[in-house]
Amino acid sequence: MDLSNTRKRTHGKPVQSHKFSGGSAKTNRIWRPSGSELRKLRRQNGISLKQLAARVGISPSLLSNVETGKVAPLAEEKLRIIARELHVDPDRQQELGNGINAEHFQSAFGVALRRLRQQRRITLKGLARNVGVSAAYLCCIELGKFPPPSEDKVRLLASHLQYDSDELLAKAGKTASDLSDIINRHPRQYAAILRSMRKFREPDFGTLLESLVPQFDKVSATKADVRTGKLSGHLPLDWGLLKEQLGIKITVD
Repeated sequence: MDLSNTRKRTHGKPVQSHKFSGGSAKTNRIWRPSGSELRKLRRQNGISLKQLAARVGISPSLLSNVETGKVAPLAEEKLRIIARELHVDPDRQQELGNGINAEHFQSAFGVALRRLRQQRRITLKGLARNVGVSAAYLCCIELGKFPPPSEDKVRLLASHLQYDSDELLAKAGKTASDLSDIINRHPRQYAAILRSMRKFREPDFGTLLESLVPQFDKVSATKADVRTGKLSGHLPLDWGLLKEQLGIKITVD
C-alpha cells in the first residue's frame, strides 16, 4: 500500500508526511541538470548567481549549493522557472551521445554506487559526509530518483570507494573532461582511431600495446627513463600511465 501521500495525525493535528524536494517519480522525467551543467548554462546566458536566485525565488546560497552538488536538485516548479530563464525545454528527455536515455544511467549508476558502498562497508551517512553532500541526496541517487552528480563528485565517490574513476564515470554516462580536451586537439585523428577500435574486446588492448613495445625496446634508454616509463625518441606515449592502468611491461635491451 502506498502511503507516500497520506496525512498523519499527531495529537489531533494533521501533519504532511515528509517528501524530498526532488519530487515524486512522476517528476523524474523533467529536465534535471547536474550542478555543473546548471552553472555552465547560467553563465552562457550571462546571468549572475544572485540574479537567477532572485528570479527563481530562492537564496543565492541555496542555488550555489545546488550548482556545487552539495544538495539535492530543486523541486519541479523551481526547475521549470530555471529552464524558462535559461531557455531550456523542461520536458525534454536528455539523450546521451550513444543514444541511450539518461534514465538508464540514472538507474544503473544508483545500483552500482550502492553495491560498491556496501562492499566497502561504508555507511550512507559516512560516504555522504566524505563527499560533501547530504545523506538524503545520496540516498536518492542510489535509488535512481536523482541523476548522477557532477564529474568532481563522481571522482570523489570513486576515491572513497577505492574504485577507478573512469569506470565510475562511465557508469554515470559521463566521460572525463580531460579526455574531451585531448580529443579536441586532433578531433579527426582521434575520432578515426577510436571508431576503428569499436569492436575491441578487453584482451585486444594488450595485443595492441604489446605490438608497440618493440619500437621502444630498440631505444637506448637510461634507467631513469625506464623507471618513469618515458622513453624518448619515438612516439610520446605515457608508458608510466599504461604500466599503472593496464599492467603493460616495458623491456629495454
